[in-house]
This record gives sequence, structure tokens and C-alpha cells, in this order.
Amino acid sequence: MAAAEKVRVTMDGNASFSSRQLGKVADLKFPDDKLDSDSLEQGIYRLRSFYRRNGFVDNEIEYMIDSGSLSGDAGIKLVITEGVRYYVDRIDFSGSREISAGVLSQAIANEVRRPLNYQDLGQDDFGLMLLYADHGYIYAEVDHDLEFQNGHKAIITYKIKEGPRVHISRISLYGNVHTQEKYILNTIRLSPGDVFSRSQLIKSQFLLQSTDLFRAVAVSPGEIDSLANEIAVDIRLAEKPRRLFETSIGYGSGDAVRLMTQWAHRNLFGLGRRIEYNGLVSVQTRLPLKLTRGRSLVSYSDPCFYLFKKPARGEVYYDDFRPSYTDYRLETVGFNFTVSTPISNAFNIDYRWKQEWLKLSPNWQLTKYSSDTLSYKGRRSLVVASSYQNLDDPVNPRKGLSSDLELEYTGGIMGGAETFQRAVNNWAYYFKAPSHRLSFAGRFRYGIIGDWSQRSTIPSYEMFFLGGPSTVRGYALSSIGPVDDRGRVTGGRIMLLINLQSVVDLGKNWGWAAFIDGGMLSNKSFAKQSFGDMVSSPGLGIRYTLPFGTGRMDFAAPGTRMGQIKYWRWMVAWGEPF
Repeated sequence: MAAAEKVRVTMDGNASFSSRQLGKVADLKFPDDKLDSDSLEQGIYRLRSFYRRNGFVDNEIEYMIDSGSLSGDAGIKLVITEGVRYYVDRIDFSGSREISAGVLSQAIANEVRRPLNYQDLGQDDFGLMLLYADHGYIYAEVDHDLEFQNGHKAIITYKIKEGPRVHISRISLYGNVHTQEKYILNTIRLSPGDVFSRSQLIKSQFLLQSTDLFRAVAVSPGEIDSLANEIAVDIRLAEKPRRLFETSIGYGSGDAVRLMTQWAHRNLFGLGRRIEYNGLVSVQTRLPLKLTRGRSLVSYSDPCFYLFKKPARGEVYYDDFRPSYTDYRLETVGFNFTVSTPISNAFNIDYRWKQEWLKLSPNWQLTKYSSDTLSYKGRRSLVVASSYQNLDDPVNPRKGLSSDLELEYTGGIMGGAETFQRAVNNWAYYFKAPSHRLSFAGRFRYGIIGDWSQRSTIPSYEMFFLGGPSTVRGYALSSIGPVDDRGRVTGGRIMLLINLQSVVDLGKNWGWAAFIDGGMLSNKSFAKQSFGDMVSSPGLGIRYTLPFGTGRMDFAAPGTRMGQIKYWRWMVAWGEPF
């Protein structure tokens, strides 16, 4: 394998692994294409460690340099003596009384019937010590014995001295000027008298950081009382300003120019309660300028609502929506109340009740048409929404899975001018290729809306629409689906959306993307659904990643017209479509 243009590297004796694979492990780099002894020794160390992790305990690696090195055109030959390969025949844990062997096995790298990982045996000892520290045994000591048998077998015995179990004596808080102590203690996963756990310290620090009240959080072990087998926990905090005011401007090919403002008090009464105002105005960029959306929302959040002892949020809002792809105007006044039930760090269920009054003004842009001729009509809704998120980065994910399901029941036995039921399910999966420069993402989204009693007509503004920067990018905003006799898109009761995307990391925060989107809207019955009704849109894009999001420019076209340049669309947006 040639690591550099003037330094040739060859290998001999590597019967178990290819030279190409070992070359990637060695990662030999020679600055200025000249031999460097330190780089060579480090590469050999990486190779020996690799062999030890794969059962070759007694491997040896030597190197030879040919005479061409005097002229600057050097050749290096790595001579590998692999030796005997050992497999783990049995793993024993001696001295363990409180933790089962099954749990202990998850903390070590070695596995039965797998090649012996000789290199990381010391790391196994350390991993077991950390596991015991998570169960309160901070004095635990771990060592190992290794026995080789005929037939290339190895028996590993981890020798454990558990020591006494340690409990938390007290929790000391520092730096909480405005935040009450009882709020902090209710947020963390620790209490005096609990068994000490290192992992719970880490989780508690994460939970405090997630409150958005603190600039810095440090949760660490404190004073140890070895006679009483107790340990203190110290929590050091630096609070953020309680009041927040922000304004911003954004642009999206679908939403035009957006002006946004936010005011918030994020720590009312020192209990993490939050009152907030959000305003948005969206204007089309083409002349004459037209308002496409205006929205005002006031919300109040309580991290531990006293009736339910769970996070809750109430909202009051006014929304004036004038979509460019239709000729109607929808005004909404409403309020909702949401109670959240965290099931785990990754899984959450929300229960939401909504009361809304809506006024639909069709043809409101026509001359001599009064948009106020229609009165507001009320409706009530109950929504249950679950969400699961296990991502490496919630802002710019490259690995993991997320899913959400929303079930809505409107009208019916709760009364109101409209009755319908809606279900929307969304899945997104992200993974990296072994090269770490290439990543893939996929989304599957499905939705259906209707009335079980088949007595009510679904309002047009509640139908599903597709097309635009966040769905099927080769089509104009909300331009896909059934149309009426005037050629206007009316939306569909059934929606299917599939997005596949790959991104190549170009370095310095830049990336190149290739994608294909597919979508279908239909008002047909299930028996008459057909994938032949789907539309597709391939495309390319440019990405620029920042810590708080990704800016993107995409070029896409309808799948049936991608050969004609006039049908290609470009769009600028903030954030990935999924």
C-alpha cells in the first residue's frame, strides 16, 4: 500500500488480513514524503494492537528499509509474524456478589467464542470498576488472570474486590442565585440516602443543562466519609439571564421572507416556569409584496404542573394564514393545553386539548369581496402524540433513529362545527458509512384524515399537501395532488412521503448532497391505492453546517422532466427537510 508518493510500503506474512486493511490500520503518514521514524513506530504499534485485539497475543512486526531511501525514493517492508490465534473459551467473574455475570459481561470487550482481545484486558478491568461505581461500589478493585489451553483456547478470570457500598450523604448547591433549591432537586436523579451512581451524576448534569436556565453545570463527587461509607455530591451552576429578547430574519423558498421576534422570562419564581411571546410575519418576495402569514403566540410552561406533577404548557394564539398556492384566507384564534409524560430520556408522550375558532374566507383577494362575511366557527380537539429520539446530535444528526406518531380527534362527541380524525406517523433514520465522510438519511411519513361516521366533509385546509423545500423538492409548494375543475390543488386525505439522501463531508463545514424524494396524495379508498400514483424528484444540494443548524441550497426537478433544464427548481432553506 502506498502511503505517500515517494514512500512505498509493502507487507509480508499477513495471512489473516489483507495488506489494504492493515494499511488503513497503520495509517502511515510521512510529512514531505520523507521517512519519519516516529510515524513508522506509531504505525507499527497500531498494527500490533490491532493483532492483539484479534487474538494474536504474540505477534511480532519488524520493518526493513531498502537502499532507495538514500535518494529519497524509499521503500519500507513490514515483516509480520502473526503467531497463534487464541479464542475465548470461558469468562469467569470471581468475588462478585451483587452484580450478575450477565450484567458484568456487557462492560467488557471480550466475548466467549470470539478472538481474544488481549490488548484491551486492562480496559476491561477499568470498565468493570466503572460499572461497580455506578452501583455504589466506589472502592471496587478489579484484576484479571489469563490461562491458555491446548487448542488455542483462553480462559479469562476477572478477580473482583467489591468493597463497601457508598450512599449519598448530602447534595450541596452553588451558584443558584435565582433558582430555588427544591426545583433543582426535583430535576436531578439524586437524593440524599440514595446509592451513589456515577452514571446518575452524568444524567443529572444533562437534565440540568436541558432546562435552558444555566450557562454552565457541573455535577461532581464531593467529600468522602470513609468511616460512614458516604459521599457528598456538589452541584455548581452559572445561571443564564432570566429575560430573553431575540429578533431574527429568515428566508425559505416556500415561506418567503420571515421576520420573527421572541420575548421570554425563563425562570418565573425561581421554579423554571416560563412565559413567552413569539411573533412571526412572512412576506412574499415578488412584487407586489403580499403577506402570507402572520402569527402571535403567548405560552406558559411549568416543568412540574401541580395537578399532574408533570411538565405542562398552555398557549393562546392568533394565526392569519394566506397560502400562496390557494385563494383562501384562514384566520384562527385558539388556545391549547398540553401535558407531557416522559417515559425515558428518548421517549415521550404528550396529551393535548385544543379549543379553536376558525374563519375561512375564500376568494378574499377578489375585487369588491369582503373577507369578513363569514363568521368564526368553533371546534375542539384531543391529540395524543408520542415521540422517540435517539440521535447522536439533535440539531445535525448523522446517526440514530427518530419517530413520532400523532393521533387527533376533532369534534364528534366533543362538539363543534367540524368533525374528523387524523393520524400521522413519521420515521427518520440516519447512519454513517465506515469512511465517516459519507452519511445517509431516510424518512418515511404517512398520514390519513377522515371521519369514521362518514357524515362530515373534511375542510380543505386540513387536507394533506405535498411539494416544496421540505417534502418533494422538485415541485412548487403544495402543488402535488388532486385538483378541482379550475385546476387548483385540493389536497388529499391520504399522504405518503419518502425521502432518501446522502451527504459527503467536504471539510470546513461544507457538504455535498444527493437525494431523491417521492410522494403521493390521494382521495381513493385503500383498495384502490397504487404506487403508480407517486411522483418522484431527484436532485443535488450544497450544505453548510453550523452548531445551531444547517443551511442548504437544493436543485431538483420532477422525475418525469429532469432532462429539461427549465423544470429544475432551486431553493434556499434553513435546516434539513427531516
